[in-house]
This record gives sequence, structure tokens and C-alpha cells, in this order.
Amino acid sequence: MKITQFTMEEVRCFSERQTLEIRPLTFLVGENSTGKTTALACFQVLANYLRNEGVDFNSHPYSMGTFKDIVRNSRKKEKAFKLGVTYQHADELVELTVEFLQKTGGIEPTVGSITLTFTDGEIVFKPGSDLGVDMRLTDADKERNQYRIVCRPDYLEFPVLLFDRFSGGLFLDSLIGESDEKNALAKFLEARRDAVGRIFQPSGPRGSSAFSMSPVRSQPKRTYDPTREFNDPGGSDVPMLLMRTKATQKRHWDALKKQLVKFGKISGLFQN
Repeated sequence: MKITQFTMEEVRCFSERQTLEIRPLTFLVGENSTGKTTALACFQVLANYLRNEGVDFNSHPYSMGTFKDIVRNSRKKEKAFKLGVTYQHADELVELTVEFLQKTGGIEPTVGSITLTFTDGEIVFKPGSDLGVDMRLTDADKERNQYRIVCRPDYLEFPVLLFDRFSGGLFLDSLIGESDEKNALAKFLEARRDAVGRIFQPSGPRGSSAFSMSPVRSQPKRTYDPTREFNDPGGSDVPMLLMRTKATQKRHWDALKKQLVKFGKISGLFQN
């Protein structure tokens, strides 16, 4: 699975839908307080969520606070924000968007819906209670291939349960022989079973990890504390980790230096 875009909507300083193009090597460049760390943190959170590690906006090295700290301070009555990725499967681009709401009776974000958008259709999952089954089709527009499915709330908190159940065939089998809308959904899903299932294949987020480097700031004497021994998004980890490696682990430093020089020449980003 190849991720091509990362999207944010209504997160802190980002209004409406913002799209970041993702490449094998991606740099974020901008002035202080323009959202670089927010973008890195959100990407890390979404990657961890898709790897079935739950929703945590305050895992190391980022601390984004409560739902009210994360959602954009706008005039909209209903507060929500969204994170998403676009990935390529075969010749089709698939968008996965996760909507976050404030948890009922709590202050942290929780998943309000998951949307899968294909070139010719859309599937939306929302939580429901007292279903009697794991998931149920509640609304369908078979002409436009737009479907709404209600599922158990824990399926959205740990989406590997949702997609394993959804793409494993049991849900499709339960739709056969029922209404025209359900048969239309079954036919639509059958053609995309592999695309949906690959979200959690070893080549996808489950078998990989996201690592975000902290911003490199313009005033190193003010930003970087050589006595600081922990990594944080304020900028200590990248240059100080390199300097500590050079000073204390010569063999590792020499090997890393060769790799950096080779990468710089191949990429054309730097020569020395």
C-alpha cells in the first residue's frame, strides 16, 4: 500500500480540508507556529490508530491535549475534526477519513465515523448500540454506490476488528439473498475486497511504523539544550542525537555518516 496524501480538517490552525502530498522523503517548511508540529503529530496519531494501537493524541513525543485543545476554534456549532490518508491500490486511489468527536462524558477525542471513498462510491461506518449483530446496513443509494453501515463502537476504536470482519467475507455472505440494496453493496464490496483488506496487510500500516522527526529551528543556542537527555518535538532530538552519537559512539557515527553522504549525493539534497 502506497500512501500518497495526508489530510487534516478543522485541526487547530488548519481550517476546512488541508492536503499534504506524501513522498518517500517529505519535508515540512514554515515559520514557527504555522502548524508543522501539529501536522507531524496528527500523522503519527493516525498511523498508530490504523495499526490498531487505539486513539492517543498525547503519546510520546507529542502532547496535543484534550479534544477542545485539538479542534479548531471556529463558529461551527457541532465540533469535530478529521484526519485521513489517500493510498493507491492497483489503478485506484482510495481515501480513508476518520472523524473525531469529543467522547461522551469525557474530554478526549473519540472516533465518530470512518469513511472509505473510492473512485465510484463511498462507504461510511458509524457506531451503534443494541445492534444484535456486529454491523448492519442502514442506508443505501445503489445508483451512486453510497452506503451507510452501523457497527459496534469498539470496532471504530480498534479498526482492525472492523476491517477484518468487514473484508473477511462473513459480512458479504450475510448480504447475499436479501434486499436489492444489500446485494448492490455486496457486489460493490466484492470487487474491492482486496483494496479494503490491504489497509491491514503486512505491507500496510500494521506491518510498518511512522516516525516523525522534530522541527529543526533557526536559533539552535536557544532551542537545543545539550544536557537534555530526552526527545521532544521542541527540536532536541535530531541535532543533539547526532552530536551525542559522534562523541560517544564513533563506529555508529562513521557508519551513519557514510549513509548520509550517500543519500545526499543520490538525492541531490546536499553534498557534504
